[in-house]
Amino acid sequence: DMLNKVELVVTSPMARCVQTALLSFPSLAANTAPIKFVAHESVRETVNYMCDQRRTITEIAADFPRVNFSLIPHDHDEIWRAYQERVGPPSEYDAHRESNELCAVAERGRAFLAWLQTRSEKTVIVSSHSAFLRCLFSWGQRQPLPPLPGKPHYGWTEEKGWPC
Repeated sequence: DMLNKVELVVTSPMARCVQTALLSFPSLAANTAPIKFVAHESVRETVNYMCDQRRTITEIAADFPRVNFSLIPHDHDEIWRAYQERVGPPSEYDAHRESNELCAVAERGRAFLAWLQTRSEKTVIVSSHSAFLRCLFSWGQRQPLPPLPGKPHYGWTEEKGWPC
């Protein structure tokens, strides 16, 4: 069983994603489990709308003590702040922000994969967001990567695996 081989769970620091990681893998999330849960800013949702702004790390860490947030360099959402400074608040600019600059999403994906390569763990679960994952797995591809056999349709939660 692949779940028994998991050594690390990486999650977006967005509360909805942290909740998904913890609720989807209760046996791994149990405080007695030796599995590390780590939040990584690079796998967060694309930054477009108000729901894509994360809370402070201080607030989120208090709500989710099982997750290590020490890799997040800023308490406040610096990615959101940078876009707000450039294009204005949502009341003035309500269109796509980061999705209009897919190279920025691709750079976050590249940064995450570079970080992941430095890790010793071989079986890692990544809890992220569909828009980010579509960019990560489709960037530079002629077509999106095919789904796993027997998994033709994905709902709210996606399960994909590729050999490393």
